[in-house]
Amino acid sequence: MGITVAETLDDALGAVADRPGAQVLSGGTDFMVEVNFGQRRPTDVVALRRVAELRGFHRRNGSVELGAGLTYSRMQQPEIADLVPALAQAARTVGSPQIRNAGTLGGNLGTSSPAGDTLPVLAALDASIEVASARGRRTLGLDELIVGPKQNSLEPDELIVGATVPVASGPQEFLKIGTRNAMVIAVCSVALVVDGEGAPCAARWGPPDR
Repeated sequence: MGITVAETLDDALGAVADRPGAQVLSGGTDFMVEVNFGQRRPTDVVALRRVAELRGFHRRNGSVELGAGLTYSRMQQPEIADLVPALAQAARTVGSPQIRNAGTLGGNLGTSSPAGDTLPVLAALDASIEVASARGRRTLGLDELIVGPKQNSLEPDELIVGATVPVASGPQEFLKIGTRNAMVIAVCSVALVVDGEGAPCAARWGPPDR
């Protein structure tokens, strides 16, 4: 198996351009489960963990640009939680501390599972998803990126770069139902966002594919 450890976003885009269909790896929280159960046997892997450009976030006027490499643990920190409270609430429900330290926003988007905890929040916020390749960049809505359970519209040489959402201007909430209270895969999740005019927007997500 060939493994490329990218140091920059340009390195990563060049690697997937040279190896279309290579497995992209950041936190690996879903991917390694599938490998361990014999459901994946990748021949090429492009590792993104060292790509600093994907790990940050930026506030620009009334929006927040979230890097695809943001971990769930980072999403819970006050500097992000104050801007997007529902995202922080969703991140707190994800697995164990070890999973939250490893799993990323981009991984949740790329896996495209109905059980993805950040996805109802991104849907309620009408997030814009940025994807990139060596050919250029494009912006997609969540419904354009995710086209079915664990199916997305990414081209073989494209990576998810990040998501842009509005800064909170009213109450936000995230809730999920599972078979137990902690470290559970969602049976159903819901996110509720109220904007500054008092108009609510809700997104329901689930049930997961089984």
